[in-house]
Amino acid sequence: MDKKTFFRFSVVFSAVYFFSSNGLASLPNLSLGFLLKEGIKLNPAQLAYFQAVTLIAWVVKPVWGFISDSLPIFGSRRKSYLVITSSLAALIWLALAVVKSYTALNLLALVTISYMAYAFQDVVTDGLMVEVGQPSNLTGRFQSIQWGSVYFAMIITAILGGYISDLARSGTIHYQIIFGLTAIFPLLTAIISVLFVSETKKAKAESKATSGIKAIFKKRDFWLLSLFLFFWNFSPSFGAPFFYYCVDTLKFSGSFLGMLQAVASLAALVGTIIFGKYIEYLPVRKFLIFSVFAGVVMLLFNFVYFIPFFVNHSEILKPIALVSNILFGMINTLIFLTLLNLAAKISPQYAGGTIFAFLMSVFNLGLMGSDVLGGFLFSIIGLKPLILISAFFSLITLLFMPYLSLDEALTPLEKFIKKALRIMFKPNSGFVKMSVLIFLASFSFLIVGYADELSPEREALNKGVEFGQKGKYDEAIAEFNKAITINPHYEKAYEDRGLTYGKKGDLDQAIADFTRAIALNPNDGKAYYSRAISFLAKEVYGSSWLDVHKAESLGYKIDPKFLEALKKASGREK
Repeated sequence: MDKKTFFRFSVVFSAVYFFSSNGLASLPNLSLGFLLKEGIKLNPAQLAYFQAVTLIAWVVKPVWGFISDSLPIFGSRRKSYLVITSSLAALIWLALAVVKSYTALNLLALVTISYMAYAFQDVVTDGLMVEVGQPSNLTGRFQSIQWGSVYFAMIITAILGGYISDLARSGTIHYQIIFGLTAIFPLLTAIISVLFVSETKKAKAESKATSGIKAIFKKRDFWLLSLFLFFWNFSPSFGAPFFYYCVDTLKFSGSFLGMLQAVASLAALVGTIIFGKYIEYLPVRKFLIFSVFAGVVMLLFNFVYFIPFFVNHSEILKPIALVSNILFGMINTLIFLTLLNLAAKISPQYAGGTIFAFLMSVFNLGLMGSDVLGGFLFSIIGLKPLILISAFFSLITLLFMPYLSLDEALTPLEKFIKKALRIMFKPNSGFVKMSVLIFLASFSFLIVGYADELSPEREALNKGVEFGQKGKYDEAIAEFNKAITINPHYEKAYEDRGLTYGKKGDLDQAIADFTRAIALNPNDGKAYYSRAISFLAKEVYGSSWLDVHKAESLGYKIDPKFLEALKKASGREK
């Protein structure tokens, strides 16, 4: 490829990714998180499920890839779809800008549709990248340019997004304005696509795409890479509950959270430059093994945020968070781009939209299952054990390393793993079958998780919460009773009913409900704290202190005003 052509495609890829949902269009993400947490009142598990549902748009990417590869519009397989999908994304953001009252349902529906438009746009761009980059072995360079543009945009949105989220939380700016401004970015993408994207008509490109798809699906190496990408992400996510912990316990403001994202994006930008410059010298096998263990270390590092000394000294903890985000941001980027390049290299040239999208969908499906599994486990075991389990799950991908088709010799560790698996299973096929079974089991768990969110007891609970927010306590209690009748072991329903009884002044019933919630989930620090409040109101100070200590031991942040009131009423310190 000559320099002029390389430059033209670099500009197109850079511009499209700069304005993408990962770039400037992510401006409202932090504000949306606070809207769901503080406006809609979603709990950590519900927020995790919300995030998982929106990822459906990225899981079905192969559909968009097949449409783009096989069904050109006016002879265009890329440009036409870029304009259409960008325009659709703009319309969705404009719709969000005119909505007068936000609910979890209308936000979920519109955000998911917008993500579908962005996912389609992403597939079309990646298909173009594979088509023009693969013949000249430039997929890695192009991806470095794409994601370098994304991370540069993320620096901007992280700073502005944190500042804007604080304005939105204080009521200085309406969420509708934020969403309306976001509509500008996909419109700019549509304009750039019209002006700069050009396609050369390829003879029989559509038939070549179809034959390429059929051929790749018959390859064992393709399916092994797919399983590898799935399990790379399939470790229980604790992102949503950790976000709540950072806001409620560590008291990180929206501006500081935005700063953390900004420094991580800056480090990621540096990572893309390093990747683009040294990709040809990168020993992929050794780097992937390093990546697995580095990922475990990065996950376990989060325990720093639970050390009491650091929790009580934010002036020390915040610089630690900034430095770690810089280091981990760079490492994560190098890992991510390495995985993307593996997928791009195996994709057929004229079916790049479909196959690359398929591999990324499997990658996103793992992330989606991670959110669901994390939300489910958090409600049972709490945050800190969830981090440990997530670190353990990260090691699973080592089992796939010996079977990846790479032009490199196996490392000693991979040889050991392969030998061990041969002892446990029949050569090759047994492990693949086991992996497929685990994949299907994981997917089934994902479906079960969504079924739980749509269950009648969850619906009753959500109605009860809505009634409680409106001060209709009797109606709220009736809905909580309905949820408990359907599922007598529904810990959240007991806890919310206890809170409602407390607001009504029925302290004995409130304490009974909190006690039942604790029996169902002994790691629920909020239930202990809520019961402590009720004990204080009943002047049972000793029991109140016991619950305060237990809540703190579980990592729950106690309101300083409540502590002062308890100290004053009981006449003693802790």
